Amino acid sequence: SVAVADGGAVAILSFDQSFLSREWSIQKKWRTIESLLKTLSQAKFSIQSIMFLVKYHKMEDDHIDFSRTWPMGGELGE
Repeated sequence: SVAVADGGAVAILSFDQSFLSREWSIQKKWRTIESLLKTLSQAKFSIQSIMFLVKYHKMEDDHIDFSRTWPMGGELGE
């Protein structure tokens, strides 16, 4: 599901399960997230950042911090 907050500046994406496999390398996880953010950023939404959730709770991962929002351009920039 998708919701918006902060006047449409933040998108909250909640998945039924993590879209990242535990077996993936950190690099593959990072590339997957960056690809998703880049794709959404190219759609020209007014969203500035995204929060990733699983079943309406902050996504958990052994390697990547999901406790904060991610900028639309990704951590590496646009």
